[in-house]
Amino acid sequence: MKRILLVAAVLFSISMGAMAQSAKSALQFVDDKGNVIPDGSVFEVTEIIKDEDFGTIYMKPNLFIKNVSGLKKVVAMKLDLKSMPEGKIQCCIGNCDFYDTPSIHTSGSISIAAGKSESIETEWFIPAETTTPKCWTAVFTAGLCKLGAAAYEYSEDGPSIKVRFGKDPTAVTSVKENTVTEVERYNIQGQKISKPCKGINIIKLSNGKTVKKLIP
Repeated sequence: MKRILLVAAVLFSISMGAMAQSAKSALQFVDDKGNVIPDGSVFEVTEIIKDEDFGTIYMKPNLFIKNVSGLKKVVAMKLDLKSMPEGKIQCCIGNCDFYDTPSIHTSGSISIAAGKSESIETEWFIPAETTTPKCWTAVFTAGLCKLGAAAYEYSEDGPSIKVRFGKDPTAVTSVKENTVTEVERYNIQGQKISKPCKGINIIKLSNGKTVKKLIP
């Protein structure tokens, strides 16, 4: 009997330890190859993408949030955009939102299974009339959420990284430019559609990537 109680106590202790795991140790930023981007690092984005179908120009950090804990976690991202000089940021974590004010914003939440990763689905859209995008740095923080009165709410900061758009003001103009075309489009219910529709559109691109777009 004592042995059973001891085992139960150990299992309970392990369970409580996992529940109490901090956001700093439970979450990581990783790139599209699975490489860890350490807390406090600078991640440079130097590729300008021209989307001929939508007539937009944007820069996208191909980053993911990974849950390295042993339990499913509800995660969101805090975006410090106080240095954003122009344009707007779109973030599609949980739901798609546009941020066009240089301040701090918090994304929607998403559930990530233990050991799995989810794309941050974030792009900086540059005004079409801009010929030389300005170099600037955003701060992205992956955080844990807790259940509030009606929905999950951001509750604890995890790792933070600095995302630098362009190496420097003179280097931005010489970055690689790609023409990306749309291959397939789906609505939020997963149904294939032939043209943009209101709400979240899920788009498969010719470069093999899938993006979410919010059509107002």
